[in-house]
Amino acid sequence: MKQIKNIILKFVNKPQGGVLSSQTLYETAFYLLNLNVIDNELYAKRSLELVIKKIVDTQLPDGGFDLGYDFIFGKGLHKKHDKEGTSPELLSVSALARYYKEVEKSAEVLGAINKGVDWIFDRTIETKNGYAIPYAPDSYDKIHITNATSFTVGALASVINILEGDRQNKAKLYLVGMYNFMNEQLEISGSSGYWPYFYQKGTESELALVNDKVDNYHMAQQLYHHILAEQELPNSGNEGLIHSVYTYLSGQVKADGFVPYTINSKGASDKVSVWGYSSLISAFSLYSKIYDVDEARTLATNVKGYLFKYCWNGHHFSPVILNSSKAIFDNNFYPRSDAWVLHSISDYSRYVEVDEPSLQCSDIVLNKILANDFSGLENHTITARKKLFATIVGLLRG
Repeated sequence: MKQIKNIILKFVNKPQGGVLSSQTLYETAFYLLNLNVIDNELYAKRSLELVIKKIVDTQLPDGGFDLGYDFIFGKGLHKKHDKEGTSPELLSVSALARYYKEVEKSAEVLGAINKGVDWIFDRTIETKNGYAIPYAPDSYDKIHITNATSFTVGALASVINILEGDRQNKAKLYLVGMYNFMNEQLEISGSSGYWPYFYQKGTESELALVNDKVDNYHMAQQLYHHILAEQELPNSGNEGLIHSVYTYLSGQVKADGFVPYTINSKGASDKVSVWGYSSLISAFSLYSKIYDVDEARTLATNVKGYLFKYCWNGHHFSPVILNSSKAIFDNNFYPRSDAWVLHSISDYSRYVEVDEPSLQCSDIVLNKILANDFSGLENHTITARKKLFATIVGLLRG
């Protein structure tokens, strides 16, 4: 039955072509910026200026950044506009800020950073526990998915030392408020704490659009950016949640390095979506460096070992595998997925130890991304086939 289900899902989820995603751009930028630290000579041969220019050129007039495709982010919720800024794409601001501080103080880049900050200021909302930001504020102005606030934490922290005067003070106010908000969202058990994927404290109508999902891969991404933020604006509440979430995630790692993508009341998922799974390498590597924790180094190494053993196909990383059988579920080349992997591999070499074989593999993938001008297939888009399938499933469920 599971095999038949997977065959149907493969058909329904046939990827869309020609997608240029903001995530491909900023994750490639993070990779290249890390190479600048690991090996400046290697970095000098790469196309960092090209990807930074693309980030600036694809910024929307209102200062936001568009994911590059439509997608479902809750029950019946998707983007209302063809081009629309969403909060996770604020990591574009983080990439621009790193470039501005580490490589070149470009006036054009600074202008894009300030436009991105204005987008944050215009859409941040005050809550009982601090400040938060909606996931897709121009389509649904409720908090809904809380990782949006974590990604905004990363963006604001990255620009704190670039902004000046009242703008800097406002950014600090919002950042501390977002630390407080994310602390309040933790489900704590002893020294361990995790975030539910959806906001669990909304009104009755808001709660009708959420479920009980816990998303380990997004949580690793959140942890990573909270750690980076702590280096820019230290806060005892933020540091406390960092250790709580690390403890939770470290407990999710199996002996072979596997971590389930999502967990809910029905159980854990079997599919490994490599773009998200690889983020565990980044989170554990950075944690090990900042807090000098040997366990975190071991975890990063184990996850990286699983990634290369089961997902590397010699040309790119298979974007989806089945953990139970270790079979490849999807072997397409998705630039967005592989860009996340490149970033994670470079984080390992930057924060744990330089891993030349991994960097050589990442070089192969980078050349594929560049050859395709950062565009290509994407399996997360809403297509007519997916809409029809969702309609049929809804009718069958009554």
